Amino acid sequence: MSRTTAALAVAALTMLTACGTQQAASPTASPAGTSGVSPSSGSVCAAASLAPSGDLYSAADGVRAPAGFVVTAVVECVVEARPVAGDGVWNFVVEKRATAKVGAFATALQRPDEPPTEGACGAVGYVVTWFALVDASGRTVHAAIPADSCGQPQGDAMAAMQALTFVDVSVTRRDRVKTEAQTKAESAATAVGCATPFKDMIAITDGDHAAPRSAPDPILGSSSGVVTVCRFSAGKDTDGMPLLSFVSGEKLSAAASTAVVRELAASGPARPCRVAHTAVTGLFTEQDGWALVEVDGCHRVEGGDAGGWRQATPALLALLR
Repeated sequence: MSRTTAALAVAALTMLTACGTQQAASPTASPAGTSGVSPSSGSVCAAASLAPSGDLYSAADGVRAPAGFVVTAVVECVVEARPVAGDGVWNFVVEKRATAKVGAFATALQRPDEPPTEGACGAVGYVVTWFALVDASGRTVHAAIPADSCGQPQGDAMAAMQALTFVDVSVTRRDRVKTEAQTKAESAATAVGCATPFKDMIAITDGDHAAPRSAPDPILGSSSGVVTVCRFSAGKDTDGMPLLSFVSGEKLSAAASTAVVRELAASGPARPCRVAHTAVTGLFTEQDGWALVEVDGCHRVEGGDAGGWRQATPALLALLR
């Protein structure tokens, strides 16, 4: 992704709304030589307060550079997820610096906000990478992009920022996104057409052990084509949400797929049961059909269009082992 795209990425929103309801507060110009200026202290990004992946644009996010502040560089602080050999995926704070064409950008930032329009504005949300202006002595200002009449960043300032060429000056590891085990599991799952992690819909929809439901309809149908088997272990995420983690999987042969579909269709209404499962097998088709089968616990089946619980037959469980 280019720096211009990362600096001002557009969130896809298409509704129209009155601009007066979305006009951001205007930034207050800094008194000359004081407010908003930070002294030179090494890495700009080390002292920045960064969101995980950028902030929605606000005209009040930052200040105007004070009079007499001569910009010699623009620094972006970007959070990027990168793989680390043998250690999963980590977030890194990447400090990027531009020194060419910074004068035009600094000039564009000094323009006043436009008065709010009384007309309609597109409800578009802009994400702006955290950036700062730097002078020759190393002092920094976390500056604001002036707002247009709809409370969005002005086009001239956007164009001036897009014209900047940033180069990486430092990369600092921040926090882990995925463990190595999770990374390997995702690669293995993707190779066979499975997904991980996967919501444990059986546990989510039956967490209070409510009375079982009945469902007369087939789950995957009689002409579902090739079935992909995904075996999961059951657990929870950090928020306590039931989650399934990939263990193994494969695409079944045509004959095996037909047998699985037949046994799914033969599954009757679920019986009352309160035994928690520790393992679930997912069944998926190219036509977006899906079913989750408890391979221990109550041996119930939950399917995308089944409308309720089914009871796995012994023959189905045997096919999935």
